[in-house]
Amino acid sequence: MSTPETTPVPEPVAEPKPSSSAALRSVVVFWGTVALVQFAVFCLFRKYPRFKKIYNVRDCVEKLKCELAAKEMGSKWNPVSWIPVVLKATEDEIFAQVGLDGLCYLRTIKVGIKLSLLGCFIGIFSIPTYYTSPKHDDKELQNATAFDVNQNHFISEGTLFQEVPRSNFNVTDTLDRMSMGNTYMGDPRMATSVLSAYLISIYAMWLLRKEFNWYIIQRYRYLRRAAPQNYTLFIHHVPPNLRSKAALQEWFGAFFKDILEIHVVKKIPNLEKLCAKRDTLNDQIKHQEALLEKMREDKPNTLSAATASFRKDTDKKQTETAAKITKLKSEFEETEDKIRSLVAKLQQEWDEHDRAVANGDESAKENPPKNVMDAAFITFKSLKAATCARQLSHHELPFNLLSEEAPVPNHVLWHNCGMNHYKKTVKQVLATACTIAICLFWVIPMTFVASFQKVEELKKFGPSGCEEDGTCPIKVASDYVPLLEEILAILAPLALIGLSYMLPVILWYVVALEGHIGMNTFHASLFFKLTLFMIVQTFFVSAVAGALFAELDSFIKSPLSKGQEILANSLPAQAVTFMSLIFVKSTYKMMMELLRPRSALYGWMRTFIGPRLTKEERAKDYFGLVPFIWVLRPFSSPGPLKYHVLFPDLVLMFTVLFVYSVLSPISNVVLLPAFMFLNIGNRHQMIYIYDPGNDTGGQLWPQFARYFMVSMLIAQFTVFGVLGLNESEAAPLMIPLIIVTVLFSRYIRQQHPRVSNAMPMFLCHEADMEYEKKGGGQAFLQDKYKQKALITAASLLNPPDVEAGPKEEDKEQQQQQRDVELEVWETEGKGALKGCTNGNSSELHSASASSDVVFSTASGQDEERVVTNQPRVVTVSVPSQPTRAAPPSWPSKPTMPAPQELSVSAAIGTVEVEELSPALQLGEVHDCSWDQQDVAQRSLTIRSSKLKENEGLVGYA
Repeated sequence: MSTPETTPVPEPVAEPKPSSSAALRSVVVFWGTVALVQFAVFCLFRKYPRFKKIYNVRDCVEKLKCELAAKEMGSKWNPVSWIPVVLKATEDEIFAQVGLDGLCYLRTIKVGIKLSLLGCFIGIFSIPTYYTSPKHDDKELQNATAFDVNQNHFISEGTLFQEVPRSNFNVTDTLDRMSMGNTYMGDPRMATSVLSAYLISIYAMWLLRKEFNWYIIQRYRYLRRAAPQNYTLFIHHVPPNLRSKAALQEWFGAFFKDILEIHVVKKIPNLEKLCAKRDTLNDQIKHQEALLEKMREDKPNTLSAATASFRKDTDKKQTETAAKITKLKSEFEETEDKIRSLVAKLQQEWDEHDRAVANGDESAKENPPKNVMDAAFITFKSLKAATCARQLSHHELPFNLLSEEAPVPNHVLWHNCGMNHYKKTVKQVLATACTIAICLFWVIPMTFVASFQKVEELKKFGPSGCEEDGTCPIKVASDYVPLLEEILAILAPLALIGLSYMLPVILWYVVALEGHIGMNTFHASLFFKLTLFMIVQTFFVSAVAGALFAELDSFIKSPLSKGQEILANSLPAQAVTFMSLIFVKSTYKMMMELLRPRSALYGWMRTFIGPRLTKEERAKDYFGLVPFIWVLRPFSSPGPLKYHVLFPDLVLMFTVLFVYSVLSPISNVVLLPAFMFLNIGNRHQMIYIYDPGNDTGGQLWPQFARYFMVSMLIAQFTVFGVLGLNESEAAPLMIPLIIVTVLFSRYIRQQHPRVSNAMPMFLCHEADMEYEKKGGGQAFLQDKYKQKALITAASLLNPPDVEAGPKEEDKEQQQQQRDVELEVWETEGKGALKGCTNGNSSELHSASASSDVVFSTASGQDEERVVTNQPRVVTVSVPSQPTRAAPPSWPSKPTMPAPQELSVSAAIGTVEVEELSPALQLGEVHDCSWDQQDVAQRSLTIRSSKLKENEGLVGYA
């Protein structure tokens, strides 16, 4: 029996693939050259005095003054003298002059530098291990009797259509050979990947624990500062029976005696419109007055035939401008009158409701005014009370009296305060649906951009069959432009950066649907969504899509085997894509941030676009071109640094670091200088450019810590999957590491965020005592969380007294004053004053229970303002030689005395008289009634049984 001749098996011929090394080299050479040119231009420009307002804003603008920004080391004209300044700045200096937000961001970059150094150390032993893996073509392929190259199947004796295992036979590029993609199926060298994963993960967990402990200490430094948000509690979903100042005072006052003020959020759209109109009219009046003054200055003083016409035109314009000012002032006064009338009506409604609640009217409690929202800000006098209230549960029913830390005062989104739970939940669901839809849609542009680096992959986007007939537009273009592939490789990272620029703008409107009460939670939500897109889209989609399109034809013909090969072999090769992206982000993008061309252009445009006659006008942003989208910001207004946009980029860099320090350690050669350059560049921007006024105390950092651990887990599962698909015996060794990381993540999330959110009670007590020893008051807390429209209206109802200067008599009296100690406490809602050292110490002086009241002692004639809500000893000034003031002589018939002749303090339903009629005694309480003819002036008519019929005293409260 003759033996059949065996047909020689043809060796599979692989198509030449584009070189990863050449693509990365093109990116580094081109963008590195661009970055060097940008750096040279930046260093030269920032030394010229005319550019100082662009590149050293904080040394030019008084309100942004920074000691570090005034420093320059070395020669005056040394172009890099700023580098030692930013590198030698201590953490204490950065905390004081930049804020905890910036310090946390810089510390995170330092963590990246440390991990990248470890990655470089890992590469010392892992790169040679991967690189020296022998070329291994499957032995079964050599013994096969037939081989189908197109189908990637071989036929051996007794076996039909078995899949060819993956080999490293076609891995020829230098960078690819330095990665795990150079190993073959079951290669024992893959154990190096497990060792690398253990080293990088354990060190990362140790660093994270160390950084979290550091963050807690710095967070406490921030929380003990005299800042309004540290003393204020925001409560929402307030039940109807507590939607009044009196009810909340009674509810919280039973447990906290240190309540300074309560501001219930009001829905006052009409008042807000009137106040906005008033502000606009005020700006217009100032603008027209400045314009009139400019006309007078420009008007020629000489009389001649040449200037006669010009003077006539100028006089005409001046007359028109003066008439316009008169008209605007008339409209301004009319608007103020409307505000007074409206707020008087609203205030009367709120006061009547408060009095009814205070008197125990259950109907009033259950039916608050419709314009009173279910939210309030409660400001305390001590950190101890505010911290305690923030951590307690305040109601027995779910979703009632929920409390949270108040945002920075100028970060409050008043239109979202008081939004009911149902409406807020619907908005959040809608925002989540929009986020998912955008995420699914974003796959299309990300997949297209991921194929930029290789012309062969772009051909797959052309019409079917166009490659065979030569009509593929990409193929035709590549024939005419031989360097097309190199050009696309250079532009691919820039395209990914362009997509990342669009994301914050799109997601901003999505987050706006969620109804956040402050910009701190708004930025936290935006941070989460940007991080989600960075991990899912920029990392997974670009990596998998790039590998998939590289082998699209083979994947269609054999999806199972080719899918395994893509994950096992091509995924490590995608390190070049991320190395290129990170290199461009850290060089070109960072240099554009340092050069600030857009800010310089907008600042220059603002000098001749928009109102700019007065100093106040020149300092304002201009929204006139494209409202709320295109803002022309002057040089003096750089705004804050957007940490909610910067942190997601770091999350992406850490994800790449954790994954490719194991799969392709050579990536750390790019990551390490990228982190270092980000450290220098962002230090410069924080110290010299951006406004640190809205520092949130590093509130985004605990959120970043969670995503940091998620990045570690993503890397570990990725390595475990790659090892499993390569049938490595080392794959099960990754399971203990994953378990340890999950347990560590749970350990961190159990207590660390909670502990960092609020100071312990003993530290709060120490901070309160220290602040009291320094003699600090509560002026920085007054009306910080009162709605702007109500503050404006209050200033119109009670305008402050403005005097040119102190009178001679006041100066003499001030010289004769000395300090005495007065003990103040609270009894049954009445303030009492006792212990004047140069008078009768047993005398009691009554006053109203408001937070700030006026006391007039029996042993002195001067009135002093003291706070009565907290028992303590206060120091006031009284004359050295006190004398009792002579009682005023009242007319036989009641008349309206001048306000300065009678001083009264209004309480609910009663009033205490301080400057007395001869028929009245000090400390007596007398009934009062409102004078309805003058409600806007808050006039009170005081009636007493000791006065004659229809006799009364009138004064202002």
